[in-house]
Amino acid sequence: MNATTPIWTMIVGLLFFGSVFRRIQWMGMGVTLVGLIILLGIRPGSFITVDFIGFATMIGATLCYAVGSQLSKRLLGGLSMYQLTFATLLGAMAGSGVIALTTETVELAKIAEPASIGSLVGLGIFGSGVAYILFNYMVLKGSPEFATSVTYLVPATAMIWGYTLLDEPIGRSLIIGLILILSGVFITNRGGRTQKERVAAVPK
Repeated sequence: MNATTPIWTMIVGLLFFGSVFRRIQWMGMGVTLVGLIILLGIRPGSFITVDFIGFATMIGATLCYAVGSQLSKRLLGGLSMYQLTFATLLGAMAGSGVIALTTETVELAKIAEPASIGSLVGLGIFGSGVAYILFNYMVLKGSPEFATSVTYLVPATAMIWGYTLLDEPIGRSLIIGLILILSGVFITNRGGRTQKERVAAVPK
C-alpha cells in the first residue's frame, strides 16, 4: 500500500495543483504498478481476507503523504531541507507521543536498554532523519512525483534484506518485478515535465 504513494501524488497534483504530466509518465507508473503486483504475488483473491479498516487507513496515510509532498513543494519553498525535516519529525514525535502516552504504559527502563537505544538511534537518525533530509531535498530541488517514486523500491529492498538477514528465498517473481519497477521509475522520470511546465504549474 505504501508503494501507491507516487500514483496518489500524481493524482493530487493533477486535480488540485495544476500539475501537467505526459502520457509516458502515466505509462511508466503503470509499468511500475504491474511490477509491484508481480513482485508481491498479488492475485484477485488476495484482498478478501484483508481487514478493511486497516486497508483504508493505509490508503489514507499514503494519500496524506502525497498531499504533504505537494504542499511542501509549493508552500514551503522558503525553508531548507533541514528545517523542513526538523518540523516534520517534531510534529510526528509530538502527535505519536501524545497518542502513545495516553493509550499505553511506557516502560522507561526498557527504552534505556542498549538494544533499544541502538534501535532508536538507527531508526531515528538514519531511517527517519537522514532519509527525510534526502527526501525533502528531492521534493524541493526536483518534484514531489520524483521524490515519492522511491517508495516503489520499499518492497524490493525489504525482500533483499529478508534474503540477506533471514535467509528468505528470492524467486523469479522478485527479479521480474524489480526489473519492471526500476524500468517504470526510469520511464516516469525520463518523461518528466520541462522546467517551463513546472514553473507554470506553481500557483502565483
